[in-house]
Amino acid sequence: MSKLDKQLIGERIRFHREKQNKVREEFAEAIGITAKFCSDIENGSRGMSIQTLEKISDYLHLSTDYILFGDAAEESVQIFLRIIERCPEKKKPFLKKIMVQIIESYLEE
Repeated sequence: MSKLDKQLIGERIRFHREKQNKVREEFAEAIGITAKFCSDIENGSRGMSIQTLEKISDYLHLSTDYILFGDAAEESVQIFLRIIERCPEKKKPFLKKIMVQIIESYLEE
């Protein structure tokens, strides 16, 4: 398993917070921490609890693996999973059929 790098973790969090046009104070309040603690996490000077990591993950729509280790492929998968989770259960068979057709059409090119 990779060693945790607080500096890189903080950079990923800051990048995605800013990408979503959230100011630090708004973000910190939404996840239940102070703006100062958020700043410390983002600049890599402090770590965070699992509960805070989970809140950050939920708020930014990122996997905890991506936040901790920077696995971009995992981030892409998580984006699709979150979209699929929003689909009503009774509509998921239709969604699956559509997704399979789209992928198959890409494979034919």
